[in-house]
Amino acid sequence: MNENEQPVPDTDRKTLIRDLNGTYELAMPEHLSASEMEDLLAEKLNILIRDDFNSLVTLLYRIDIHEGKLRQLLKSGQGTDAGKIIARLIIDRQLQKIESRRKFKRNSREQPGAEKDVNTQNDGNREEERW
Repeated sequence: MNENEQPVPDTDRKTLIRDLNGTYELAMPEHLSASEMEDLLAEKLNILIRDDFNSLVTLLYRIDIHEGKLRQLLKSGQGTDAGKIIARLIIDRQLQKIESRRKFKRNSREQPGAEKDVNTQNDGNREEERW
């Protein structure tokens, strides 16, 4: 872990490992430290870089890694292990998702009637879908 990176809190680390394992089938043990998790993830990513680049691209797309940011970091980090760079991006993105879920859950508990169907108006008629 770099000196300017925030440590991963223990509860977030366990949630992060569970999310990565469940969603992306990475099979990492939950007892890993943050640096062990990053190292193992980097190792798995380097295998994908070498042996199955299409699966790596699919994985990065599913995790929602910003392509421009990845390219910039890889370019500026020439000589640095690409798996480590990508692992850090994945960890940061997953932590953002964990925090977003936490905020959404907290906000929905604080708002009365938050459990209402968001597709219905007050009079019970269905609103037009906005997608």
